[in-house]
Amino acid sequence: MKARFLAAVALLGLVVSAHAQEIEQAIVVQPQPFPGQRFRASENSQVLTQGTYLVSFEMPVGVTVSVNIDVPGPDPTVIMNAQAGKAYKFEVEAKPIPGSSFTGSRGLYFGDLKGSSAPVTIKLKAKKIE
Repeated sequence: MKARFLAAVALLGLVVSAHAQEIEQAIVVQPQPFPGQRFRASENSQVLTQGTYLVSFEMPVGVTVSVNIDVPGPDPTVIMNAQAGKAYKFEVEAKPIPGSSFTGSRGLYFGDLKGSSAPVTIKLKAKKIE
């Protein structure tokens, strides 16, 4: 039952992100990785299709996070110590998303929260530029 629900949510995310050029999403980042995880301290963002993205983050001053792309296989860290008010550019490769006809990423997630000992809400702004 839970797997069906998660699959439906993922599919909805695929449909929304496949047609959207811009994403704005608030994501809560925990001060410690999730149980059983070495890095992941947040849920995934919306799915990102293949292409080049420009991203920025709204978060408290003095807080930094690292950003990973959730892809099949090892998840690459694309931004180390991301800060509020800065723009970052990265590429989402054409990797097949399991259970989907889309290629790209299951989304971004955050880890390595610095500057806060409590959960922090980060507003992710992503724009596909190519």
